[in-house]
Amino acid sequence: MSFQPVGASLIESLTASGVGLCQVSGAGTLLWMNEPAATLLGVPAGSDAALEPLARARGLRMIRSEQYALLVEDATTGLLELNHAAVEAAANAIMITDARGRIEYVNPAFSRMTGYSREEAVGQSSNLLRSGTHDPAFYEVLWSTISSGATWTGVLTNRKKDGTLYTEESTITPVDGPGLPRHYIAVKRDVSEEQRIASLAERNERLGQVGALAASVAHDLVNMLTPLITGLSFLQEEVTDDQGDLRETLFDMGEGSKRALALVRQMVDFARGGAGLRAPVMTTALLEAHVRQLRRALPPAIDFKAEIAPSLPTLLADALQLYQVLLNLCLNAVDAMNGQGTLTLRAHATEQGVALEVCDTGPGIPPHLAARVFEPFFTTKSAGKGTGLGLATVKRVAEAHGGSVDLVSAPGGGARFTVWLPAYAS
Repeated sequence: MSFQPVGASLIESLTASGVGLCQVSGAGTLLWMNEPAATLLGVPAGSDAALEPLARARGLRMIRSEQYALLVEDATTGLLELNHAAVEAAANAIMITDARGRIEYVNPAFSRMTGYSREEAVGQSSNLLRSGTHDPAFYEVLWSTISSGATWTGVLTNRKKDGTLYTEESTITPVDGPGLPRHYIAVKRDVSEEQRIASLAERNERLGQVGALAASVAHDLVNMLTPLITGLSFLQEEVTDDQGDLRETLFDMGEGSKRALALVRQMVDFARGGAGLRAPVMTTALLEAHVRQLRRALPPAIDFKAEIAPSLPTLLADALQLYQVLLNLCLNAVDAMNGQGTLTLRAHATEQGVALEVCDTGPGIPPHLAARVFEPFFTTKSAGKGTGLGLATVKRVAEAHGGSVDLVSAPGGGARFTVWLPAYAS
C-alpha cells in the first residue's frame, strides 16, 4: 500500500472526529486508510480491497473525490445533519470562533439580530460587534475566563451593522478545553426589549409614588402659597413710586410663589393622568385668547409669531390644559434659544382635527436626546432649571385628548413640536 498524505493536521482532525479517510487508486482499490476507516470497513489497515463494495456492504456514507474518500456511518451522518439543522433553526443567535476570536460560523438568528450576513461575518474578528461601551478590563476578564476553559455568562452592549446599540445576554463556552481551547461557541440573545419593559415598569412605579406624594402635600402647599401670593399682591399696591427696588423684590417673590403653585398643580395633574374637564370649544377663538396670554408670558427679546387658521374644527378639550400645553412648549423653545430668537405658533386643520405646531430657531435637538424628551423627569437643563415634567405633561394631555405629539428636529435646524388633536364629533 502506498500513501500520499493530505496534511497531517487534517488527518489528525478527521481521525479525532471518528471520520474515516481513505486514499484510493484510479481503479478504486484502497491504497491507505486511517484507523476509523479500517474500523468502519472491518478490514486490516493494509488491505488493498475495492472500496465501494465494502462501503455499501457496511452501510457507510461515502464522500468520494478522485484520490480520497471520507467514510461515516449513515446514523452518524443523520445525527450530524439533524444537529446542524437545529442550530440553523435556533431562535438564539449562535456564533463559533477559533481560539483567536475569528468568526468561523454564524446561524441565521445571528444575522437577524446583528444585521450582518453570514458572508459578512465569517472571517471577521468577534470585535465586529464591539460598541465601545465597555472598558478593556471588561474584555480582559471575559477572555481570561474562556481561555482557561471555563464558561462565561454575562450581559453586554453590542453594536449592530446599522450602528444601533443593543443589550445582549451571552454565554460563551470553550470547546476542546480545558487548557487550550480550539474554538468558542457563543449563544446570544437580544434582551433590549426586556430591559426597556423593566425600565418602564420601574418608572411607572416611581411615578405612582410621586403621584401619591404630590396628592398628599398639594392641599397643604396650596393653602400656604395662596395667602402668600395674595399678601404680596396687596404689598405691591402699597409701594410708592420711589421704592422701585422694593417693588421689584415683591414682584419677584410673587412670581416665584406663582411658579411654585403651578408646579404643584402640574405634578398633581400629571399624577392624575391629565383627564381635566373637557367641553366643546370654539378652537380658533380659544387659541387667539391663548396667544394673547402667551405674549405677556414670553420675554420681550423673543420674536413671537402666531398663525391661527380661521374656522378651525371644534375640539372636545380642557381649555386650561391646552394653554398649559402651549405654554410648556413655548417656554421650552425660549430656553432652547437662550431667550432670543423666533418662536412661531401655528394652528391648522387636518383630516382628523387640528394640528398645533410650535417651532423655534434654536440649535436643534440631537437624535439621542430627541428619543427621550417626552420621558418624565428627563431634562437636559441644569439643576433647579427644570423638573423634566413639561414635555411629559404635553404628551400626557395630548393622549388624554385622544391625540398625540411628535418632534422634528436636526442639529442646527431648530425644533418643531406638533400636537395632533381629533375633532369633536357631536
